[in-house]
Amino acid sequence: MVKIFIDPGHGGRDSGASGHGLQEKDVTLKISKKIRDHLKKYSEVHIKMSRTKDIFVSLTARTKEANEWGADYFLSIHINSGGGTGFESYIYSGLTGKSKTNKYRDTIHKKVAKAIDMKDRGDKKANFHVLRESSMPAMLGENGFIDNKTNALKMKKEKWINQVGEAYAAGIAAAFDLKKHSSADNNTKHTNESETQATGQIASIQKMLNKKYDFSIAVDNSYGPETKKALLKAYQIELNRQFKQGLQIDGIWGPKTSAASVEVQRNAQGQLTWILQVLLNVNGYTIEMDGLYGKQTEKAVRNFQQKQGLQVDGIAGKKTYHALFESK
Repeated sequence: MVKIFIDPGHGGRDSGASGHGLQEKDVTLKISKKIRDHLKKYSEVHIKMSRTKDIFVSLTARTKEANEWGADYFLSIHINSGGGTGFESYIYSGLTGKSKTNKYRDTIHKKVAKAIDMKDRGDKKANFHVLRESSMPAMLGENGFIDNKTNALKMKKEKWINQVGEAYAAGIAAAFDLKKHSSADNNTKHTNESETQATGQIASIQKMLNKKYDFSIAVDNSYGPETKKALLKAYQIELNRQFKQGLQIDGIWGPKTSAASVEVQRNAQGQLTWILQVLLNVNGYTIEMDGLYGKQTEKAVRNFQQKQGLQVDGIAGKKTYHALFESK
């Protein structure tokens, strides 16, 4: 099974380059989603993205997630600026001689250069963070110049976005010798991370997280580090959505997430309550995960607080949430 990590450049407060009514962060996300969608047509491939929405993710968080996931390939998608035109690709400047990184990049570059309908500026090297700090072969593609009118006009067309995404996917497939699903041409829907195989309570939670937050976590019915991190990311997303906290969505419980936490108690309803109920279930409390903070949820919270040596008040504040995230 091949693990491909797709990194749409910039996002959130970091818009990247801009020009002709476009922002880099939006174009990179569109291309990356098309790469993901076209890769789904192939067998034996798992896909993860550093972001699937317009959120800020630090460079460190991007490479850390890919490294911890054990990705086989890191692909970073960007748009250039500065008065030029055309497509170019980069690998880490510290590499010497021929390697898998060179081989994979050459294969992908040729596919994209042929499809992108722009000048081929060639394959290059650079000391970019995502290339240097990723522990697997990595490539960064600069897909045209956003401040070039001709290039920008192409970026505004859905057909071009799809064309470029398909070319990247075909390049990755060629590099890793991936084969298409036998039913891919019949528009059969294929999901990532063995989503159609796994069943059980944790699998249902994983599917719901993927659906609610557009994650791409493995659906393996196992409450491992990836699912724990996804739950914390969901928590951070909700704090941002509901309380405008401006948190970095990194799945890490730090001082800012702790400070941003709010109290959830009896009669509350919504996604924060749902996340609380999920955390209680994975910690051994069998309650309905309906997003409604009723008697059953309050009882489970009190029992958990008592077990953890916390104040037993039935109110899920930052200490209770933190303990739930860390306890298993």
